[in-house]
Amino acid sequence: MRICVLVDAWKPMWGGGQTHVWETSKILVRQHDLEIDVFTRSICDGKERYATDESHYGGKLNIRRIGPCTKFFNLFGRLAWVISVIFSVIQTHRIKKYDLIHAHAYISGLPGKLLSYLLKIPVVYTVHGANNLDLGRTNPVTLLENILLTKIKYDQEISVSHHFLKYNNVNQKICVIPNGVDVSMFDRYVSKIRRDHFFTLLWVGRFETVKNVTALVLAFRNLVNDYPYLRLVLIGDGREKEDIRKLCQKLKLNDLVKFKDQLKYTELIKAYKEANLFVLPSLSEGQPISLLEAWAAKLPVVATDVGDDKLLVKKDVNGWLVKPGDIQSLEKVLHQVIKRTDLGKIGQSGYDLVRAHCSWEKSSLDLYRIYQQLVDANE
Repeated sequence: MRICVLVDAWKPMWGGGQTHVWETSKILVRQHDLEIDVFTRSICDGKERYATDESHYGGKLNIRRIGPCTKFFNLFGRLAWVISVIFSVIQTHRIKKYDLIHAHAYISGLPGKLLSYLLKIPVVYTVHGANNLDLGRTNPVTLLENILLTKIKYDQEISVSHHFLKYNNVNQKICVIPNGVDVSMFDRYVSKIRRDHFFTLLWVGRFETVKNVTALVLAFRNLVNDYPYLRLVLIGDGREKEDIRKLCQKLKLNDLVKFKDQLKYTELIKAYKEANLFVLPSLSEGQPISLLEAWAAKLPVVATDVGDDKLLVKKDVNGWLVKPGDIQSLEKVLHQVIKRTDLGKIGQSGYDLVRAHCSWEKSSLDLYRIYQQLVDANE
């Protein structure tokens, strides 16, 4: 079975959607003998150019960079990719036919649907989040997001979260295939840093407005007066990173807040293992992979009551939920959690949850079954 995957962002724009595509694709190739071509954009990031194709597993998993090399948020680059990828997929299909197209939100749904019609093969569309719909924004981007996620009929729509199912949708039989985490990778690393010297709060993600890192920094500023041994580590890249850095300078937190760029996964695991508490203050989420990773590292978590967080986080069992956008609520909960002596037990409960229920193998198997059913029906 040959699968054409469409995703308009790849390295260096790495997030939950890209992790989902990469982890499931590797397993589908290794365990189910699929051939997968991932069509994505050529991206320029400062002086770095990400425009080179990659081939893995003896050519069975390929990353194909399409379109002009521009910055990710360049509107021309995004529109040019939508057009370029259609012609590229058709050309590749003529050489060796694809059985199915799998587009990942957001914009990939447009070329995915058109290619499905032109090539007469099924299209699957995966939703990784609905930030603009969740926040009730009224702008052209929200309108486009609503059309792509709920107004276009796909052969199968998938969501990584149950939260998305609340929206009215022309796709009636939406399948939920959640994210996963490779717990075994976390088990291989044992932190050599004593956690009792400092109490470290950790955040991992992209510095974007929807992640609401500002709220975490402001809550942290008030907490350090009572807990001078408190530290904050922020890991990731994004458009608002420099703004958050300037905020920390303004609040005189330079010595207490440490910024790290996007890390290699082994280094990221170390950062999780060296922290005391994971904090996720987002205004909107689908099913955040960083939450699962924190639990894989046996960290207790404080997260906002958004997306599927409410289905995963249980108070005093594996973490705590706070109201999104409420800095005082976040500060109050953090104040209570820092003083607790049972955080190891709380983190262990989170670990037990993801070990039992959140594997990429299970997600990949569910995906394979959908592929097989659609391909068989199309023959």
